[in-house]
Amino acid sequence: MELTLLPTINSPADLKALAVDQLPVLADEIRWAICEQVKQTGGHLAPNLGVVELTIALHYVFDFGHDRLLFDVGHQCYPHKLLTGRAHLLDKLRQRGGMAGFPEPRESNFDLFSVGHAGTAISTAVGMARGDLLQGDACTAENPDGRRTVALIGDASIVNGVAMEGLNNAGTLDRQFLVVLNDNGMSIAKPQGAVAGYFDRIRLNSTYRSMKRTAKDLFKSIPGGEALRDMSHRFSEMAKEAVTEDNWFEKFGLLTVGPIDGHDLAKLTKVLENVKNQDKPVLLHVVTKKGKGHPDADTDPYGLHKHLGGQTLPAEAKLEPEGKERPIATKSYTRAFVDALIELSSKDPRIVAITAAMPDGTGLVEYAEKFPDRFYDVGISEQCAVGFAAGLAHAGLRPICAIYSSFNQRAYDIVFQEMCLNNLPVTLVLDRAGIAGEDGPTHHGNFDISSLRTFPNMTLMAPKDEKDLQEMLSLAANASGPIAIRLPREKTPVLESIPLNP
Repeated sequence: MELTLLPTINSPADLKALAVDQLPVLADEIRWAICEQVKQTGGHLAPNLGVVELTIALHYVFDFGHDRLLFDVGHQCYPHKLLTGRAHLLDKLRQRGGMAGFPEPRESNFDLFSVGHAGTAISTAVGMARGDLLQGDACTAENPDGRRTVALIGDASIVNGVAMEGLNNAGTLDRQFLVVLNDNGMSIAKPQGAVAGYFDRIRLNSTYRSMKRTAKDLFKSIPGGEALRDMSHRFSEMAKEAVTEDNWFEKFGLLTVGPIDGHDLAKLTKVLENVKNQDKPVLLHVVTKKGKGHPDADTDPYGLHKHLGGQTLPAEAKLEPEGKERPIATKSYTRAFVDALIELSSKDPRIVAITAAMPDGTGLVEYAEKFPDRFYDVGISEQCAVGFAAGLAHAGLRPICAIYSSFNQRAYDIVFQEMCLNNLPVTLVLDRAGIAGEDGPTHHGNFDISSLRTFPNMTLMAPKDEKDLQEMLSLAANASGPIAIRLPREKTPVLESIPLNP
């Protein structure tokens, strides 16, 4: 594709100089540039493709050199970076001297926080909004030129406990405050729980209302339409019983707008213009398609989330490039873990597996297919995952809780109290322990040893090879107390191939 608009965008000011009807062309160019680069260096593909229009619209309407924009998780920030003067860093995406894969304040003043974990944006945004209010810098009815605050969060992240706490505090603000809910019905894995079902009903409601408006217009244009419209009304009243509107977010004190199409740039910019000056907290519900524009968006949601140059097997998808001096390798530690867990589970019906919205990254997709009644995904809520595992263990089961090492930090208190203080046989399998590679500091699992060794009754282990891992899992399945097993983002070595010093 020949890029005509993207090379001219060196700042959001250049974006604002474009006409609204030019924005879809820019969106296509951004989508193409991201796809081409991720093929070379890897990265989070689908999340970024899904928010291209939304990011353009936000920067077109707001002034984030002055206003506040906070990302939740942050792996959907590539379009934001391309619009804020960092296109020249794209060719070294997630490499030294290039564009970081997550927001990074050292890279640009447009990135307010270094973030990579879910659920934090709303609470942080409330803090900034409250701070601006106290200092007289906030956008209010009395100060319309003050700083506006926007938090962008996904439908899977918003069920996180920290996000709920943020919503609870956001409703107390007496000023402009916007939460943009990016609802794509798919985080890394399918969103879990009752809130995911709520979003399904809301999307259905939106479809129903659209069909109803279309039907009314049609009935007006045909002979005998009034009688048909009466029939339609009776039908719609019955339909209301099956499809019920429930402005759940308004219970938190947020004015709720939407859902609207997150890929319709004209509509997005118009709605954002309408809500940006509301002198109260607003939640804008935007429906997008994760991976939009990529042919695999519907057929390979797991592989498309984070592209690794064609390597899409979940249990193998966490490897660094091979170095010349590495020993001969067999499989990743994650793959070895899944193989061993499946074998143990086939012999021991007490074993169950738990994850917190990471069935692919922790390798448990295959386990879920083989043992669907013994697999649990609690959504992006590591605290819930560990507490849930403790409950299962107390009931006599042997839960294996697979969580990224850095994400397990969020469950610190639950690991201490429910798991260790009660001396329950829960096994934590900490994936990406140690350096996690190009995902950067928010994902490095450097601190699990120092934190977990302080807990009572904890046994902490790290395998040197696949055989070690198999024996550790077998031990854990029959242990009487808590165990944590650290897995690096590496392949298991064949020890016989490593040359010994003479």
